[in-house]
Amino acid sequence: LFLYALWFYGYGKGKLKKVGEAFIAGGCIVGGAAFLIVPATSLMMHPIFHYLSFHSMLFHSAMVIMGFALLLRNAVALDKNTFLYFGAYVSVASLVAIILNLITSSNLMLLAFPLNLPFEFINRIAARIPALYTVGLYLVYLLIPYSVALVLQKIISKYKKASD
Repeated sequence: LFLYALWFYGYGKGKLKKVGEAFIAGGCIVGGAAFLIVPATSLMMHPIFHYLSFHSMLFHSAMVIMGFALLLRNAVALDKNTFLYFGAYVSVASLVAIILNLITSSNLMLLAFPLNLPFEFINRIAARIPALYTVGLYLVYLLIPYSVALVLQKIISKYKKASD
């Protein structure tokens, strides 16, 4: 998702650019940090010194850095309109991932089943009611990253005002 959002932000115009801004500022900090803190995907499949592990660490670190860069520069105002762009992007990506997961038996965006998560209750929910797990994770993707980014934006703006 990050790569498409970068293209939208860098080369898009109008609404497409706003979609990229919204996702990078509203979702990438938490998404990248979550992977770096709980590396449940590629780092569990490959040795730490494998090129895919380095790629994943670099990629997810870039997500965090780009998200903070937009917030620190006040390049994006996280508000209701920005949330609508963010929500549309996450919703379309989730819908595509769910359809592809059903067709190919894959686990894009981890929406089909949890992968090496340290939270046993989530594994139990996914095993008993897979649709509940998918909807719950979609809501987490939709609400948590943007909410955290909103709090970070308020902290950053408060800090900038205090230092002026």
